[in-house]
Amino acid sequence: SKIYTQEAFELPNYINLLGIDQQFKVDYIYKENVNSVRYQSKKGRVILTGKICDEELCVSALKRWLANLARSEFKIILLKLSNLVGNSFSKLQIRGQRSCWGSYSSSGNLSLNYCLLFLNPIQLRYVMIHELCHISHLNHSRKFWKLVEKYEPNYKELDNGLNNSWDKIPVWLGIY
Repeated sequence: SKIYTQEAFELPNYINLLGIDQQFKVDYIYKENVNSVRYQSKKGRVILTGKICDEELCVSALKRWLANLARSEFKIILLKLSNLVGNSFSKLQIRGQRSCWGSYSSSGNLSLNYCLLFLNPIQLRYVMIHELCHISHLNHSRKFWKLVEKYEPNYKELDNGLNNSWDKIPVWLGIY
């Protein structure tokens, strides 16, 4: 595990989500006698309210906000791509995994990492196509990659690039 200095962990004033082409200003409002931090999001702003002097509580609130935002934004994109690929999924899960961008289970659950919000839209699209293709092939066989290539001809380059994309995830998230 990495050790970060205090200044490396400073909370953000702005969050740029390249994957969905949106930027948010983050405001912090202290409330006395409160031992939690809540978030509210509206018109390009995220407002954290409560015990904002507690960095862990603030990060936890921001992670909840990212997960909810990813769920609504990703679902729209995923449904379009699902129609394109011709595969549908039962359930969408949003997580903040440390080691993978997405997964698909044989029970029909498609899982995506909210950290994809910080990558470029082409990478986000590729991960979604990759996982949707697993609906047809639950492995990385030749048939699977042929199907991926049908919808994303640059899949090899994008797949290799994902390994080096963890450095695009802000340090304050504590993911990487």
